[in-house]
Amino acid sequence: MSSLNNYKVFRKNLVSAALLVLGKDQYSMVGNPTTEAEFNTNFTKHDSEDWSGFWDQIEAALANGGALPMAVLRQMRDEKIIESDWMGNSDFTMSTAWKNYRTALRDLPANNTNASWNGETLGNVTWPTEPS
Repeated sequence: MSSLNNYKVFRKNLVSAALLVLGKDQYSMVGNPTTEAEFNTNFTKHDSEDWSGFWDQIEAALANGGALPMAVLRQMRDEKIIESDWMGNSDFTMSTAWKNYRTALRDLPANNTNASWNGETLGNVTWPTEPS
């Protein structure tokens, strides 16, 4: 999933984002289908894999706690960890508050299994408070 490097790409088309998270990239699609009928009409696969019943997997990936919102959660969490990496430099002693904050960030996916993503906002997530 190396192509999942920026949750902002998931804003344009949620179905395309779900397909990307599910590892499907050999297709073309018109629009942003919201029903299985629209998906079947506007979707063309470009591989020999059987995609029958795939709409159910897309819906599961888009649902709260599904693959897409959890991928966005991990990406946003990773950004916050990277922003605080400087605290681990050898010339800086990391406080207990910062250690606890970073631990809480690492634990976010396990502690927030009902995350939602509507293409703009990550919901149902309790973010730890960054120490001052």
